[in-house]
Amino acid sequence: MRNISKIKKYAKKFVMPSLNIYYISQNQGKLKIGFIISKKVCKKAVERNKIKRKIREFIRNMFSYGDFSILIKNSSIEIIMTELKNVIEKNINFFN
Repeated sequence: MRNISKIKKYAKKFVMPSLNIYYISQNQGKLKIGFIISKKVCKKAVERNKIKRKIREFIRNMFSYGDFSILIKNSSIEIIMTELKNVIEKNINFFN
């Protein structure tokens, strides 16, 4: 919980209709990804975990370090992934 509040306070922030991304760049260390997704978004834990797995895999392929906190507001995985891809591709220099 401390890391998520630290990330929210000091991070670069992207706000989108279906998710918010908070990012802190670290030149050394490892990649850390935290998720916030409530039962109001997805009732079933299986669906929430599926969303987390897909986003985690995408971020691991794009980045090798940094702290991410992702707040998910929409249950549609297709919408979430397209928004995430568009933001990261358009702002790749911002993340590095």
